[in-house]
Amino acid sequence: MGKITMTVRADSHPEYGNIACFRLMLNGGFCIVNWGDGTTTTHHAEGEEQHIRHTYPEECIETGKTFVITISSDEDNIVGISIGNQFAYMNVTDIDISKCQSLRYFASLFTSTTHFDLRTNPGITKVNLQGDVSGIANLSNSLELKELSINFCFACSDSEQLFELDLSKCSKLEKLKCTAIIEPINVKLPKYFPLKVFVYDDSVDFCISKRKFKKIVNIVEQNNGRIIKSKRGKCK
Repeated sequence: MGKITMTVRADSHPEYGNIACFRLMLNGGFCIVNWGDGTTTTHHAEGEEQHIRHTYPEECIETGKTFVITISSDEDNIVGISIGNQFAYMNVTDIDISKCQSLRYFASLFTSTTHFDLRTNPGITKVNLQGDVSGIANLSNSLELKELSINFCFACSDSEQLFELDLSKCSKLEKLKCTAIIEPINVKLPKYFPLKVFVYDDSVDFCISKRKFKKIVNIVEQNNGRIIKSKRGKCK
């Protein structure tokens, strides 16, 4: 059994501000989405990923009304969710994944999410974070994490605290991508981990200490892996 709960509110976009959408991965079976406005939809597993959309009443843009979306299934078949993209103008302000232990993939892409807790789901193996949401991600309990991608284009807060990326318990991490980092980060690495792919850009020069960068490179080389320097992309 699995359940994901999201709190969403309309953005101020005059044309698309009443649309909520996300991508969902199901491993067989089906799930039910309660959109919080009295409507529900049923979605069956068709391939690896489904693009699910819902349109709310137009007036929710002006009123800034909040909706609680619930994704539920009687099976442990909800294995991935991706929220937010350039075509979604419904802001996900909070997401609770603690009651969906079957989840293996989590992505939050350029949303205004103010709260989510990855510590409740140590079984997640792949995480993709873009934008200021990276600054509130806590990976300190991501015991099964194998792939991590962070594209950190926005300042996480007004706080003077150093952005911390705690990977100390990610002893199974194989792929790491850190690009467009605009402020220094304190990276805590595991003592031993099987890192085979490291992707970075020019921002690494001022965001990760030379000592930590050298350690990452040495580990990849020891594992006969690949070190890839990408072109620094523009912030969206």
